[in-house]
Amino acid sequence: MAGSTKARPWNGTGYRPNDISGNNYAGMAGMSSKDVAALDAAGDSWAAAQAAGDQAAMDAAHRQAEQIREKYNYSGGSDGSQYLPYQTYESPYQQQIDSLLGQVGSYGSFDYGPAPTYENRYAQQQELLDRLLNREDFSWSKETDPLWPVYKKQYLREGERATANALGQASAATGGRPSSYAVNAATQAGDYYATKLNDIIPQLYQQAYDKYLNEYSMMQQDLGAVNNQEQLDYAKYLDQLGQYNTDRGFAYNQYLDDYNRLQSALGAYQGQDQTLYGRYGDQRNWNYQEQQDQLARDQAQREFAQQLNAILQAGGTPGSQLRAQSGYTDEYVDTLANYYQQQLAQAAAKAAASGSSSRVSGNENEKETKKSDAVKAFEAGDHSDAVIRQLLKEGYTQEQLIAAGYAGNYFGGNGGGMNLPQRGSLGNMQGTLPGASGGITDPAQFSAYFSDPGLFTTNKVYGNGIYVGGLGVLNWQQLEQAVNRGEVVEKQDPKTGKYTYSIA
Repeated sequence: MAGSTKARPWNGTGYRPNDISGNNYAGMAGMSSKDVAALDAAGDSWAAAQAAGDQAAMDAAHRQAEQIREKYNYSGGSDGSQYLPYQTYESPYQQQIDSLLGQVGSYGSFDYGPAPTYENRYAQQQELLDRLLNREDFSWSKETDPLWPVYKKQYLREGERATANALGQASAATGGRPSSYAVNAATQAGDYYATKLNDIIPQLYQQAYDKYLNEYSMMQQDLGAVNNQEQLDYAKYLDQLGQYNTDRGFAYNQYLDDYNRLQSALGAYQGQDQTLYGRYGDQRNWNYQEQQDQLARDQAQREFAQQLNAILQAGGTPGSQLRAQSGYTDEYVDTLANYYQQQLAQAAAKAAASGSSSRVSGNENEKETKKSDAVKAFEAGDHSDAVIRQLLKEGYTQEQLIAAGYAGNYFGGNGGGMNLPQRGSLGNMQGTLPGASGGITDPAQFSAYFSDPGLFTTNKVYGNGIYVGGLGVLNWQQLEQAVNRGEVVEKQDPKTGKYTYSIA
């Protein structure tokens, strides 16, 4: 599961389990150093809980380790020793989504160019208006009228001529002698033209006034013509501006339509992608729950198997329901039962023989007692690990110690798992294997029970345990503890990668 810092390929407690090729699963998954440390801590928690026999704490540590692994899309399996990558989601629409996102992101702002501007081409318009509005009032004087001197000169000349003619004619009538008549006639002729000159003044005034009015009228006409043309130009500008706004509005709507189509297509792909991702998530959650359910079933089965082993070790008979719940076949349970019955019988016989021998020869018994202080300590109630370790070195088996009343945790709790009592070589174990009536002498038959799967160890594997000469069959937890305590030596062949376990 999550466990000790000394991780091994087979180890069910490896916090960073490796396969036999030495692959670092946490490293393969790209796990950060922080999470590796957290996984290590979860492994330590699991190991401590396992040593204390606290299954709930073991499960909690396992869940903690799995949560860390889940961040890196893999699971360690039921015991944390596997690399089970989760199926990752790969969107079939990622290329389209990326393309549309790029188009949306680079979709520029709307630009239709500058609008037409109006510029009055008639700068004199204001000048004309100013001249019209600021025109001086009409005023006239004959002295300033350019025609008055002309008329005056003409009428004065004509008056003088008339005066002279009248005087000449009158004098001729009197024989050339001046007379009052002649003078009077000449004066009248001159006055006539003087009167005619004065009569021209109103005419000159009227002419000057008419000219003033005509000029004013012409200025109005000029201003009107300029205004009309300017209004035509402005109307043309308004038409151009209106057409520009119409075209710009059409272009802007097309711009928005294109953008909305991109957004709509993007939303459609994202929506479909989200649907597929949701289904992927549902399937992943289902797979995860199924895995958790399987973990629970496996754990329950292990507990049932431990109960069945305990009953068989004690010489009892498990019920049919417990047999089925343990996952063992009936043939396997019967084999275990025969094996444990043989061990119990041998232990009882040896104990009886030992008692008889001590009665026959007190001196020999005293000598043996002196050689086995561990036996005396055990009988006095000292069931410490040191005493158990010494007794095992003296040749006593796990089953003998349990039969003698040992109930400690040295063997993983009441001896748990499958354990063979014999020490030494293959020959010493013949005749004592489970289900062997009268012993097994054929090594091929022996291998049928202790088959080497060739995965990671040169030792023989039996059921859920591995055989270590001098200690019997130890389950994985017991073997781990024995290695950590220095009671079992672990060696690895660098060529094959396999481990060999032997008693220290």
